[in-house]
Amino acid sequence: DIDDEHLPAERKSRFIDADLIPLFEKVPCHGDFYRYVQWHNLAVATTAKMDLPTYVLHYDEYATDFERTKNDLMGFLRLEIVGEVPEFVAGKTYRDDYYKREEREAALQLMRMVAQPEAWSLMERYNYV
Repeated sequence: DIDDEHLPAERKSRFIDADLIPLFEKVPCHGDFYRYVQWHNLAVATTAKMDLPTYVLHYDEYATDFERTKNDLMGFLRLEIVGEVPEFVAGKTYRDDYYKREEREAALQLMRMVAQPEAWSLMERYNYV
């Protein structure tokens, strides 16, 4: 599989902390989790460095208060709502369908190790396990 294909190079890479390798071995699709966290790390760093306005939108806010979330987002973007807004279907999760509990726990540990503190503060609210 793709994880096995990339692990030898990851073990030798000077860019990947050796402490991450045992977690890589426990997490299916570990590269996707790594990229997910790095995206957040880089988004936080880039917007701070460039002093860009940001709007943090959490997935669960769509389910708990769709109207407010939609209106706040459109206000931030300075856009008008045009036409009918599609219905939001809450509750999608792939967590239990694709990952065993021990894999989810290892993925959470991997994400915590890779995430910078500010990025982790944006992600930690979700129940990954």
